[in-house]
Amino acid sequence: MVNFEEKFNDLIQKKIINDISKQDLIKINYDNRYEVPYEILKECYEKIDIEKVKEKIISRLEEEMADKIVNKMVTEFSNDIKQIMCNRELREDLRYYMRTKIKEINDKVMG
Repeated sequence: MVNFEEKFNDLIQKKIINDISKQDLIKINYDNRYEVPYEILKECYEKIDIEKVKEKIISRLEEEMADKIVNKMVTEFSNDIKQIMCNRELREDLRYYMRTKIKEINDKVMG
């Protein structure tokens, strides 16, 4: 009995792995789908406020554009910082500058 269970579990595992690799876990039979009547679609389409649709599209495009610009800027800053940190002289200058600023802040807080 144990041998059967082991073989059965092994077969199930292989089937699942196979289905995942084929991306075949969910099958949708398009022949059996429910058709929405044309009149309902036409009525819904006629009631759409195109100006509201345009406003939403513009808003989403503005957000997307802003995100892409920010990501590009962050990448550029990161690259600049990497270049600075690779140069020993610049890195030491930056450390000196940071130490003096930290000391100034400390003196203001403590003094």
